Amino acid sequence: MKERSNCFCRLCGAERGLLVQCGTPAHQAGYQALLEMRPALRAFSTSTSLLEYLRACRWDVNDKHSSDAVFRELLKAKVWYPHLGFVDDLLILAFVPVIHGTLRQVFKRHPAVSVEDAGQHAVFTLLEFLGSPELHARDSHYAFAISRKIKRSLFQWADQEVRQNLDEGRESPVEPAEDSFERYAVLRHFLDASVAKHWLNNDELDLLIQFKLDGNSGEELGESAGISGNALRQRVKRLIAKLRRLAHR
Repeated sequence: MKERSNCFCRLCGAERGLLVQCGTPAHQAGYQALLEMRPALRAFSTSTSLLEYLRACRWDVNDKHSSDAVFRELLKAKVWYPHLGFVDDLLILAFVPVIHGTLRQVFKRHPAVSVEDAGQHAVFTLLEFLGSPELHARDSHYAFAISRKIKRSLFQWADQEVRQNLDEGRESPVEPAEDSFERYAVLRHFLDASVAKHWLNNDELDLLIQFKLDGNSGEELGESAGISGNALRQRVKRLIAKLRRLAHR
C-alpha cells in the first residue's frame, strides 16, 4: 500500500494511527468475524489486502473494474453490525488518498484556510455521507459518488470560509497579486533547483512546506515523525539557514 511517509499533516498522522490499529489482535479478530458474517468479503483474508484493493481501483464513473461489490458489503456491515466500529476506520482509510489530494487542491486555491479545519470537515463529510439514505439508495459507483461528495463539499466549505472572512473583515493586507505571483515563482524555481542539485531532498522540502506554509507546529510534526518538537524545529532552522546561504550565492 502506497504511503505518504514524508507528509506530516494531521490527516496522514491519523492514517498512520489507524493503520497501526489494523495490526492489533482485536482488529484482526473483528475482521475475521466480519468475514464470517459477510462471506462475499472472504476474497480478502486481511483488512490490509482489502484496503490495497480499494486503493488500487479506478474510482471513475466509467470504471469497468468496479469496487461496488466490496463497498456494498462494507456499507451493509456498517448498518447491520454497528458494534464493528472498525468498519468506519476501513472506509476512512480507503478515502484518505482522495481527501489528501483534494486538500492540496483546496490549499492551492485558498492558502489561508485552516489546514486542521479542512481535514476535519472532509472526514466529517465522509462519515455523514456513509450513513446517508442517498448513498444507501445507490446500487453502483459507490466509490465515485463518495469521492465526488468529498471534493464538492470541501471546495464549497473553503469558498464559504473565504467569503465569511471577507464579510467579517478578517482578511489581512496582502501584496498585489502580480508581486505575489512573481515572488512565488522565484521561490518555487529556487526550491526546485535546490532539489535538482541535491542541496535539498524531497523529504526536507516536504518538511519545510508543512512547517512554514501549512502552519503545522513542531509538536504536531514531531509526534508524527517520532521525535521531539524542539528537535524538529532545530532541523527546520538548519534547513532555512542552509537555503539562505545558498540563496546569497
